[in-house]
Order: sequence, then C-alpha cells, then structure tokens
Amino acid sequence: AKRGHYGAFLLEEPDLVCGIVRHLSQHLDVPVSCKIRLLDPEDPASTCVLARRLVEAGASLVTLHGRTKEMKGQAVGEANWAAVRTVLGSLQGAVPTLANGGVESFEDLASCLDATGACGVMTSEAALEDPAVFDGVGRTPVELADRYLTLAERYPPAHISILKGHVHKLLFRKLQAPGREGCRERVSHAACLDDLRAVVDELRDDVCDDAGSW
Repeated sequence: AKRGHYGAFLLEEPDLVCGIVRHLSQHLDVPVSCKIRLLDPEDPASTCVLARRLVEAGASLVTLHGRTKEMKGQAVGEANWAAVRTVLGSLQGAVPTLANGGVESFEDLASCLDATGACGVMTSEAALEDPAVFDGVGRTPVELADRYLTLAERYPPAHISILKGHVHKLLFRKLQAPGREGCRERVSHAACLDDLRAVVDELRDDVCDDAGSW
C-alpha cells in the first residue's frame, strides 16, 4: 500500500485524503464512506481532527479501526476501543459510525458496541474464519467448511485457489493445532474440491485440541 500510494498510508497526507473525499462526494450520486485507522496510539486528538474533516468533506459514514497502520503482523497489539469511542464521539452524531478491530467472536460484537458507542461493528478476519460470527449460532470450523464446499459444488468458483483460500481460513484454528501439519500441506496443495473435502472429513473425527485464534 505504501509503494502503491493507497490505503492506510494515505493517512500521512490528510489534505489529499480530504480532497479525494470532497471530489467523490461532489461527483457521485451514491454516499461516500471512509475507513481510517488511529493516527496516534496514545493521543486520539489528531484522529478526531481528521474524522471531522472527512465529514466536512462529504463522508456519509466513518469507520475507525482501533489500531494504527503500523500495528499489523507481529506488532498487531490490542485495538484501542477507548480511543475509538473518543474519536467517534467527537463527530457528535453527524454521520453513522462503525468500529473496527479486536472483534473475534459473537460476544465481542456487543462488547465493542458498548465500549465504542459506534452505530455498528465491522470485522474482517473473524468473519473469514467464522462467517456465522454475526448470528451467534456457534458452528464448528468443520461444519462451516463442509457447508462452504457444498455451496462451492453448486456454484463453482473460478479457480481452485479461491477454494483453498477460504477453506484455509475456515479451518484456521483446526489447522494450527499440533500434529496437523499434514492437513495444512494437503489444503495448500489441493488440486480439486474432492482433495479439500477429504481434509474436512478427516478433521471431522480428529480429536486434537484446537489452537487459539489470532
């Protein structure tokens, strides 16, 4: 993103970002939404200023991730929901708001809403691992992967890489457990849907403890 001059790295150029939002809001007949990250992990003041500028530029909805752009990979750290609350509160209800970051389960949804005061919650990784995260049903990874492959048989994706990517996400916790290196390899090298189905069937009866989520 930094080399391509897009995404969260544009936060280093607030004038440019606000100019883009203003141009879009003036020339599109659909609402323009913005998703940003905290600019400073210790002091939300600068992020408050940017969020208000985005609304003034024409943003119809603001989503705030409670981490900085540097907080990823090994340095991901905890999402700062208190800072999210401060920033979104500074908008004083001018536009709808979403909180993002730190949501890994159905229970986290209510906690995040309560802590941040946002209108709603956005999640990415949690939904990739558990598409049922928003309904609280609590399906197992194997049940989700099995259902996904059944749908994939009916509506085949364009390439096997799509299948492998989704199955790996759905089975992430199962595949990270000790002793499942072979299953991970088989998912990575699967040549067809049946290869992935065989892994799912094997894991259905596997009693190894699941690894923790990210």
